[in-house]
Amino acid sequence: MSNVRSCPNDKAMLKRGDFIHLFHNLYLILTPLNAGGEDSAMEDLFDAATRGRTINGKTFSADKDFDETKHYGKHIFSTKVVRSDKANINFDKFKYIFDEIEKVKKHFQTFNDTF
Repeated sequence: MSNVRSCPNDKAMLKRGDFIHLFHNLYLILTPLNAGGEDSAMEDLFDAATRGRTINGKTFSADKDFDETKHYGKHIFSTKVVRSDKANINFDKFKYIFDEIEKVKKHFQTFNDTF
């Protein structure tokens, strides 16, 4: 956990783990680094089978610029894959995020108690 007055520009500091307390009730929780130590995105918390679903012959792409004739993006992924089939999706990797939220709640309570 870091305690800063504004969001730092130091990427290494941001990636050290846990949450970052920016100020008062504003916290930052980042997705965990992937197995190779590289940045991840929320979509990386889904299993390969979920990310690999085909819709109308197209596959998912997390890239900002992708070929729309071959791929679909994050919005379609969130609505047509995740929301439409949430009962059959494995959300186990999201435990990290929920654990961090619990840490934030505890920290905020302690932080608030000092004022």
